[in-house]
Amino acid sequence: MEPSALVARALSVDTGGIMLEALATPAYLPWSRIGSIYLVGAGKGCEAMAQSARSILSHRIRAGCLAVPHAASPVTSGRCRFIPAGHPFADEGSRIAAMAIKDLLEAAGPNDLVISLLSGGASAMVSLPPADVTPEDKQVTISLLLQSGASIAEINTVRRHLSRLKGGKAAEAAFPARVWNLILSDVPGDDLATIGSGLFAPDPTTYVDAIRVLARHRIGHAVPSAVRSHLEQGAAGRHPDTPTVEDVVFQRTVNAIIGSNETALEGIRTEAVHEGIRRVRLLPGFLTGEARECAVRFAREMKAFASTTPEGTPALLIAGGETTVTVSGKGIGGRNQELALACASEIDGESGLFVLAAGSDGVDGVSDAAGAYADHTTRARGMALDLRLWSYLERNDSHSYFSALGDLIHTGPTGTNVADVALGLVLR
Repeated sequence: MEPSALVARALSVDTGGIMLEALATPAYLPWSRIGSIYLVGAGKGCEAMAQSARSILSHRIRAGCLAVPHAASPVTSGRCRFIPAGHPFADEGSRIAAMAIKDLLEAAGPNDLVISLLSGGASAMVSLPPADVTPEDKQVTISLLLQSGASIAEINTVRRHLSRLKGGKAAEAAFPARVWNLILSDVPGDDLATIGSGLFAPDPTTYVDAIRVLARHRIGHAVPSAVRSHLEQGAAGRHPDTPTVEDVVFQRTVNAIIGSNETALEGIRTEAVHEGIRRVRLLPGFLTGEARECAVRFAREMKAFASTTPEGTPALLIAGGETTVTVSGKGIGGRNQELALACASEIDGESGLFVLAAGSDGVDGVSDAAGAYADHTTRARGMALDLRLWSYLERNDSHSYFSALGDLIHTGPTGTNVADVALGLVLR
């Protein structure tokens, strides 16, 4: 479902007040208890989410600041400021957006309502490192983490401890204002501390945990000295740690998941049934860990699924989540293209098996593709062009391999981000 529709389903107003329905028990605030409404947000789906919220709230928004992708073209009103920001790496726009959002949060008073709109990509698009760490220092650190194969949870553990807003510090800045945080989740398990690096969520990790992440992936010696020093000083108690669940700042903050990877998977299931695919199986949260290892498991699930599918009956296996890639080569690719290429090896010669892996945001890694398509002929077609599949895998160059075959998936930025999907089609 589109981000704008998810906001419209979650947020509603009437003559008496405003309601947040995306909760087990909906929250309702009468207008008489609200001073001003402030709108903040960040992420790849933020533009569409914000336009929906503005349509619902109209003139009731006093001010807003939202970090959106550079490719976005929002219509900015006098009350809401849209700031283009970088992804997957923060840029100057990310810093400007973070400063502006921080200023707006600190301006909110005890009777005011802050409505936050977060989606995947927010961690990079709102970036305000501590005074003793430069944006360049932080970017180098995140780049090293990405190349090391660290999980998104591990990366965000470090991010939260190199930020003046993440790890619940945005809630700290807004307090004592009331905060409604509407979230489009792009992480497995919808962990609030990981989505957008937990801007408005309690942080279960510490400076010590951040140091352990660097040590676990053997990059503690490679990160900039300013980063190492800041984390060590924090672990020694010289910097206050991020707020925890017991902190008073979260007493007036509500976090609501309005859409997630599972939402996308259910949408795919519905469409598949509508198109006449009679057997559909969902594997939510399945895509975690190294992309190549996930490919082996996914191919194994496909083969087992195919073995129990009657001949002539189309069947679809649907998986979602977000894998990682430990980069050892100098090729071009992304986690979905790498998964698809590794799947091609596993289903080589298995007639009737087809795989598509793609990012829901339309961008996979540092390439221009959303993902790639593979089938039982992928390896053989590569061999005909003198392409050695495993050689391309070893140098993390899946994009070049699929480009030569014409099997890349190009969608362009989709305006949303609910992690990745992998589809395994059985046609026998």
